[in-house]
Amino acid sequence: MRRVSEHRLHCNKKFTSFLPDKHFSQGLQLQITIGEIDLANPEIEITGRVMFYHLLPGEQKICKDHSLSKHDFVNGPFIFEVNTGDLVYKVSTALYFKIPEGVNPNIRQVLTDIQVLPKLDTVDLTGEPLDFVQNLRALNPEKFLQLISRDLEALEASIDVGSQTFFKKWAIASQIINLAGCGMIPTSHISLAAERYSYPYAKTKERLGLNEEIIL
Repeated sequence: MRRVSEHRLHCNKKFTSFLPDKHFSQGLQLQITIGEIDLANPEIEITGRVMFYHLLPGEQKICKDHSLSKHDFVNGPFIFEVNTGDLVYKVSTALYFKIPEGVNPNIRQVLTDIQVLPKLDTVDLTGEPLDFVQNLRALNPEKFLQLISRDLEALEASIDVGSQTFFKKWAIASQIINLAGCGMIPTSHISLAAERYSYPYAKTKERLGLNEEIIL
């Protein structure tokens, strides 16, 4: 998937939205390039926001956003990546400009599928449901394997007392399937996901409207 929005600015603001045909991929990258403008000019100011709107089970909507300034574009395109794209129902940007008269910068925005490689050794899995998914997917395969091999009962105990328990169990099962499918952890762990999470996995997948091929 590759979506491109390119416009020459003739006012002081630009709003853009990207919508999926059905669902975005898990890994998404948004790249914003502002060309034909002298960003070293102190008279020029740029502010804005990037917003990734997520939909969780129960129609719970969460916006993850990032503020923008002129400094984000000085050294090249602004790039923002997420590993929760399969939960995103809209990506929006809002850009505001203070520019001299006659300056009409070109704004190019590209949203593409990417593979976001998990690479963190430690993550916080005690936060809100969306943060749980984001951090779980960011954990490198070796540490994730240690988590499900040694500390799974403690993890389950912690998520059973919070909100969106089924959703979090779906996230664990989904990550086992993803990493096993890529050869990053042994495929034998898929049976663990099937044994412990088949029902919450199936129910959450149904509530999210995700048409994943694998059925536990």
